[in-house]
Amino acid sequence: MRFDRFWQRGVLLAVVAVLSVAVLSTVGCSRGDRLETYPIDGKIVFSNGNPFAGGSQSFIVFQSKEHGVTATGVVELDGSFKVGTYDPEDGAVAGRHRVSISPPVPEGNPERSKAVSTFNSKYQSIAKSGIEVTVDPNGENQVTITLDAP
Repeated sequence: MRFDRFWQRGVLLAVVAVLSVAVLSTVGCSRGDRLETYPIDGKIVFSNGNPFAGGSQSFIVFQSKEHGVTATGVVELDGSFKVGTYDPEDGAVAGRHRVSISPPVPEGNPERSKAVSTFNSKYQSIAKSGIEVTVDPNGENQVTITLDAP
């Protein structure tokens, strides 16, 4: 019997600990803890001048080097993008950001299929892309990101 009580007490303590961590982690996600964001938009082009043909399945990710906060956006068919951190297109936090870009999905278009097959996979990785952007709290924050031509 003692073992059953000890085991039940251990399970109860484990459940309380897990619930405590869950509650404390969600408390830190309130609107009051949000960092200020600044609108940023831009265009992705290749070094040969051709636009990066994005689409509904092509994304851009900004990761703040100082805060670790991530902003994401959809890359449009003309290569343009806007990012959002907490809400769509609300911008990114101020400071330096590492950037990754996902290739467009071909969707049956031969031109896009060719672009995807020649897309340099390094751009899909925050750590390997080599792309950095600065979000200035006092600036226009319009950027052009140039990728190596396929």
